[in-house]
Amino acid sequence: MRRSRTPRYYIFQDENTHQKYFHNAVTNEVTWNPPQDSIIIDPNTLKQIKFDFNSIQVPQEVYIQPTLQKPESKSGIGGFRKTSLPNLNQNTRLHRVSSRKSTLVKLSASASIDSNLLLQPEIPFYLPTSITSDSKPMDIRKFAVENFNTRYRGSIFNKKEIPPDELLVFDMDSSVCPILKSTPIALQKNCVEIFAFIIGYCKQLPKAQPSVFVEMVGKEKQLIDETFIYLLKFIHNNPNPENVFRIWDLILVICTFYPPSPQIQPLVRHYVATDALGTKSGINNVAKMSYIRLAARCDSGETFPMQPSSWINFIPTHPSQDYFIFGAPLLELVFAQRRSAPKCTIPLFMHRFIHELWNAGLDKMEGMFRLPGNKVQVDLMVEEINNGKDSCYVGAELNDLASLFKRWLADMPEPLVPMSLYNELVESIKNHTILDFVRKLPKVNHDTLGYLVGFLQEFVKASDVTNMGIVQCAMLFGANVVRIVSNDPMVMKASTEVGKEFMSYLITNWNTRFIYPLPVEFIT
Repeated sequence: MRRSRTPRYYIFQDENTHQKYFHNAVTNEVTWNPPQDSIIIDPNTLKQIKFDFNSIQVPQEVYIQPTLQKPESKSGIGGFRKTSLPNLNQNTRLHRVSSRKSTLVKLSASASIDSNLLLQPEIPFYLPTSITSDSKPMDIRKFAVENFNTRYRGSIFNKKEIPPDELLVFDMDSSVCPILKSTPIALQKNCVEIFAFIIGYCKQLPKAQPSVFVEMVGKEKQLIDETFIYLLKFIHNNPNPENVFRIWDLILVICTFYPPSPQIQPLVRHYVATDALGTKSGINNVAKMSYIRLAARCDSGETFPMQPSSWINFIPTHPSQDYFIFGAPLLELVFAQRRSAPKCTIPLFMHRFIHELWNAGLDKMEGMFRLPGNKVQVDLMVEEINNGKDSCYVGAELNDLASLFKRWLADMPEPLVPMSLYNELVESIKNHTILDFVRKLPKVNHDTLGYLVGFLQEFVKASDVTNMGIVQCAMLFGANVVRIVSNDPMVMKASTEVGKEFMSYLITNWNTRFIYPLPVEFIT
């Protein structure tokens, strides 16, 4: 049996703070605090050194400005030995290399990796901006010590404690379940069943379907976090690439439905963000979609409503053929069209649907958007659209179309104005700086909101016929554009007024010609 290799770290000293830090040339991890059992190497002599791990002092703020000099090349048999260490000469905040772009360096003329490889790549506009912070280095060992149960391996007479962070390394031993301290021991049987399901899914057993997985995880709230940990464990150092791809199927499935608790969110978001920014073929896109859905679920704090089994079982196909429209995060809609319309910063579904509303005569009906449609028909169209029949609404009744459009906005897990910016929006209304606030919105949110407002600006011109002026439109759409999660009815009432005032101001004052009508180059 192949033995796991002891991790090897090169030791450096920050030129500004004189603080020692460590770099693993295989995983590209940069840390203040390496594992106690690791081998420490001098980068200049390339020899192991004795190091007192108890002397490590982790700074209050993990912010590194390395000024490392290039290590000297040492001659050896057959010529010079080049180190595989990165060149950290530039002052920069350290980030984890996107998906560990290259864990090994070719022994070429260059003595080290270009320092630019340690800089975060430009983030595509369809990814949440939080991915930058989520992909930064994380002290996983510390997290494991604080949150994982103590587990042992071996016989009764030769029992050894498993280092906490090794519980996140692939193996098929279900005796470690449950891993999280927060998971009640009474759920051990459920945990083992989920663990076994993951193994069965990798083996492609007929009964191991995503819909069964969603049902198993949803039985008890505490199982959600435990399941996330198992999935991360199964992708970490898994020797079978095909199984890793299948585990990512399940990660996408669980990110579609369930938010992890705040306790383990940092770990889950870090793992998914790192691979989303990476270059691992076959994993990159599913990780991006997983991160988009994960971020949306975390922001809303809500579980996605249960869907038909047939739809759930097709979730693994979404990265290649994404029909998820109603209930999908805004950014996913733009991500899904990245090949057909790479320049378009609003959902094409929205553009096409509004075009159909105009064709159906929305400016000629009194009470448009105010009168409800046929709920049965609307529900049917939602199901058909989410199964790929996106033209099913063509020729539908106008009131049904209006209800369908409002349903699409309401079903977004995160509104056009992110919930995290709600307080800032309230302040901008008080200070009469609404347009300044709008300019700070993420690109996709900004442009999609602009397109919606531009559409409403044109629609209210027919208010003499529709009886839908600025105030009425602001009231109807404001509640979906601005919303927060709260159990306090007074807070919810206040948010409704904020949304109404916000939309009323934008319909009256915002110049939306930059996006409405949609520029031709966005869809050509």
